[in-house]
Amino acid sequence: MNVLQDVRELQETRKEHELRLAKLEKLMEASILDTQQLKLEMRLCKS
Repeated sequence: MNVLQDVRELQETRKEHELRLAKLEKLMEASILDTQQLKLEMRLCKS
């Protein structure tokens, strides 16, 4: 096997994983904001 080819493949895999992680972080942030908003709305309904 070619070491340079292996390194390139690893770099590409790392880039893909970083993109996936960034998407997951954005989804988690959106989920947290939605949950906070829902909690606030529930508190307001109880009042």
